Amino acid sequence: MVQPPRYTQGYAVIRVDNHECPGHVEEYESGGTTWPAPGPGNITIKEVVFDAGEAQNEVLRLNNRNSRKACRYYWQTTHVFLDGGSHGSAPLAIR
Repeated sequence: MVQPPRYTQGYAVIRVDNHECPGHVEEYESGGTTWPAPGPGNITIKEVVFDAGEAQNEVLRLNNRNSRKACRYYWQTTHVFLDGGSHGSAPLAIR
């Protein structure tokens, strides 16, 4: 039996604010374990869609709408794991 793919291609719509984030840390410690920190506060994944044209249109719309703000939108191809896991993990049960 052929297993369905664990992931599909997606397109992230990304906002980059034109300012530094003072105090950003690369990692933090919790319960004796060192964990990677979330990305810098000036980068936000707005959404992930399944169509490149939809991502491109959303980036155009947002850049036009927010042209006077100190930010810019981009899109980037990514993987969306349908089972909740990642390349480095076993499938997870999605709640």
